[in-house]
Amino acid sequence: MMKIVWKDFDSLNNAILNARSAPAIYVIGSKIEFEGLPENIVYSYIGQSKVLNRRLKEHLPIHEKNDGLKHWLIKNYNKHIVKFAYFDEENLDIYEKNFIQHFKPAFNILHKNSR
Repeated sequence: MMKIVWKDFDSLNNAILNARSAPAIYVIGSKIEFEGLPENIVYSYIGQSKVLNRRLKEHLPIHEKNDGLKHWLIKNYNKHIVKFAYFDEENLDIYEKNFIQHFKPAFNILHKNSR
């Protein structure tokens, strides 16, 4: 099994600036802290893309088509985090499905259809 190397960013804009035009799995969430210490991360959306930098731009609130995620992104503007890891294109579907089934993010349609 391959070792997954996640890149962490404190905003969608920073993730976009650092993302390559390559296949990847990405997660958007928020970090819950207590007195400045990370306590938990709640993943709100998990996705995949063959061209990561382009796909992340589509999640900017001005472009986001998923209304629930759009409102969440606006409400949590300074609180969200983004993580991504590059994968071989042929592995995207299986990894995305596994991550969605495990974390059950609130705004994934795939997750809602598998309940």
